[in-house]
Amino acid sequence: MFAKMVDKRKCKSNTSLFVGLVKLHVQFSETQTTHHRHQMKEFREEFMRLLRGNKFLPMSLVRGRGKVEGYISSKVGIIITDDGRDRNNCRVLFHATDVYMFGNTLHSVGDHPEQAIPVGLKVCFDARACPRKDMSNPSIKKLVAYQACAVFAGSWPAVPHPTILPGGPGSFSPCYESNGYDGTYYYLQLSLKPNLDNKWEDFCDSVQNGRLQSYNGEPGLKYLHSRESIQNSNDYRIWRSFYAPEHIRRRDQRNFENGPAPKRKKENFHFFKPSSDRKWKVRVF
Repeated sequence: MFAKMVDKRKCKSNTSLFVGLVKLHVQFSETQTTHHRHQMKEFREEFMRLLRGNKFLPMSLVRGRGKVEGYISSKVGIIITDDGRDRNNCRVLFHATDVYMFGNTLHSVGDHPEQAIPVGLKVCFDARACPRKDMSNPSIKKLVAYQACAVFAGSWPAVPHPTILPGGPGSFSPCYESNGYDGTYYYLQLSLKPNLDNKWEDFCDSVQNGRLQSYNGEPGLKYLHSRESIQNSNDYRIWRSFYAPEHIRRRDQRNFENGPAPKRKKENFHFFKPSSDRKWKVRVF
């Protein structure tokens, strides 16, 4: 059943999840019941049904790099990037509700998006290719190529993060090492696609209603006037010292004193691995 997933046609599946202090032998015995095994089988079959039905959301860019170019409204902005497949069409639409600052949602920060994520700020993002259907305005195709489902400012949180699965259209992940595992990154949250579709439709409506203007005969987006912006490294240090948590500020100080660590691509752990052939022995106390 898992031949599509991993080479050895096996896939690991948790029998239980422990939170806090537990009595291991009691919890393990509960996972050996017929009812529990039947539930686990149903969960596996449901997962494979969703996978075969292409119900998960594929990502075109994973941890792409760019900077905020401008805001179309108080909550909708545009990122410009060089990581896109087409250098002439490398803009990414994002919404303030999908932004994370140093691991926290932008909503929890409390500041206005234009102030907390100012124009010129360098960010990373996960993005899908923009939907091409129902595009009544051909100018949109030339202006925006991607839509971000998550934007990260300051640092990367552990979650959200897409999972790489075999096959699919493929994803570009410039910040990760290549481990020879071909596939496509997917977000497995089923409610994400309709949420992004609604935000995309709102963006298209705003463009139709006057957020589009012409520059030398070419279509362009009309941005709001920006009160805050990042124009140089000193501006970025001020922004970072204001919003970064205490432990990150201490780390920044150590890096300043000792010199920053050399930049390298990150190792990728977000893919399915074949089950180990190791046999585990369970001790009953």
